[in-house]
Amino acid sequence: MRVKRLKKILLEKQGFPYLITDLNNIKYLTGYSGSNAYLIIDEKISYFISDSRYEEYVKSILPKNFEFILQTGSTVDALKICFGKLNKKSMFVESHSMTLSQHADFKKGLKGVKIIPMEDDPVNFIRMVKDDGEIAVLKEAAAITDACFYHLLKFIKPGMTEWDVAVEIEIYYKKHGCTACSFDPIVASGNGSSMPHYAPSMTKKIAKGEILLIDMGCVYKGYNSDLTRTVFVEKIDSELEKIYNIVYEAQGAAVKAVKAGLDTQKLDNVARSIIAAAA
Repeated sequence: MRVKRLKKILLEKQGFPYLITDLNNIKYLTGYSGSNAYLIIDEKISYFISDSRYEEYVKSILPKNFEFILQTGSTVDALKICFGKLNKKSMFVESHSMTLSQHADFKKGLKGVKIIPMEDDPVNFIRMVKDDGEIAVLKEAAAITDACFYHLLKFIKPGMTEWDVAVEIEIYYKKHGCTACSFDPIVASGNGSSMPHYAPSMTKKIAKGEILLIDMGCVYKGYNSDLTRTVFVEKIDSELEKIYNIVYEAQGAAVKAVKAGLDTQKLDNVARSIIAAAA
């Protein structure tokens, strides 16, 4: 179904054949989760290129109207096989994914084939709107991360290092069916909580009464979650509590204001206006 939708867009753009090099896009279209693959999408027969490590696996998931091309040498050699079958003089490519090195290799190796960057990525266009199955998985990923947060509330104690908490996040995710963290967990205590993309310290101990910022997410069935929470360790400073409540109110107002078509700057202003009024 996804490949069919892609072909419809490519037909409208007159964008055949289309080379896909982005592994995330390849996984979305076929379910493939290996490390070496290329797709060539054409009107009738499409091609799935990979090496011998993945031959058995690819053939087990090969979509309808796809032919497997075994890559025994360079990527250019495999593409030459495909273009010998296609008899085409041009190839559209993913401009966001193809490197300058790949472009140079393809231009040099595929004599007589014009390489045309696709201005708008049609696969990303399809991926923007999630289907019911994707939404269900995203909800599961969010639920696992939410449950991890409540687990941490019981786990965290003064005297632990930020690193201890970060490791516990990764362990929790693995135990609950996640393949990885969607990014390195941020566990920032005290002054570190104001630093964007702070790296947890192996030596900084979490102290009683400190602010603790936790930013974490998991990869579950190929989809990512992301959750940020701020907590106080055992006791709350009254001034910090006041600031926390202002930010919490601003966030709630922004969430309530969200609607389709709303300019994101206007949404940002909803939150900032509440903070400014309280200053």
